[in-house]
Amino acid sequence: MVLSAICAVAVVLYAWGMDAAGWGNPYYSAAVKSMSASLTDFVFGSFDPLGVVTVDKPPMALWPMVASAAVFGYHGWALLLPQVLEGVAAVFLLHRTVRYWAGEHVALLAALIFALTPVTVAINRDTNPDTLMVLLLVAAAYALTRSVHRPIEHRPIEHRPIEHQPGQPGRATRWLLLAAAFLGLGFVTKILPAWIVVPVFALAYLVVSPAPVRRAPSCKAMDGNPARVVHRSGNTVGACAPVRTHSGFTVQYEESTTEFVCPCHGGVFDARTGRVLQGPPPLPLPSIAVQVVNGQIRVRG
Repeated sequence: MVLSAICAVAVVLYAWGMDAAGWGNPYYSAAVKSMSASLTDFVFGSFDPLGVVTVDKPPMALWPMVASAAVFGYHGWALLLPQVLEGVAAVFLLHRTVRYWAGEHVALLAALIFALTPVTVAINRDTNPDTLMVLLLVAAAYALTRSVHRPIEHRPIEHRPIEHQPGQPGRATRWLLLAAAFLGLGFVTKILPAWIVVPVFALAYLVVSPAPVRRAPSCKAMDGNPARVVHRSGNTVGACAPVRTHSGFTVQYEESTTEFVCPCHGGVFDARTGRVLQGPPPLPLPSIAVQVVNGQIRVRG
């Protein structure tokens, strides 16, 4: 409800007097008129109807305006309408992003401050490409957040494993690739300014992501490889190598579900048997033969 109210306030601020706001930036508004003439002019962002000169930025930010003009006619408010929608979408996505990091109340505050920031209001009432670029950067931040904050799904271990398709990336990887795609689209919107966030994104991913390279193995087998010992039943114990056979990444143990979880691709293994409970890993974790001698667990060799 509160978020809906913030988005409604954003709509009012960005769209107020839109029918009398004129053409925004006349340079880009004129390009929209020319880009509506032919598919070639549309794709390359032609400034003139003959397609001799292109605009000074990639054309992606102008494409929604061309589409709006095709539907509603070539009017000033029709060109500004996509800017309003993109601005409100950025407010909504910022809330969703911050909520993963700091909770609902901080997310609502962030969305409100972003929606009311004067430069945000000004740029969303114009036909400059900054509006779409900001939306794409916020979307990239959201996708990056989802890639490093993957909630672990707790399930009974007797559930059947999900079918695996070789080469299919895991959920975390898909979100990370989506973040990269949004950054690429930002480049197609306003070139290098869209990549100013890349160093920060990279640092955040290295610090926050549960990367396996930062996980020390709990113990080692006689051959020097990491090993995990798991109590099975009674006096019986078992061990398996917590390193995925197809990628070499170290999995993490979830004691509450007796499962190993791969933080990179989202694979889940039964810690007591090593079998795959959820893809994408195609192979189980390698078993290690152990025995209990005088109360000590030893690797058979």
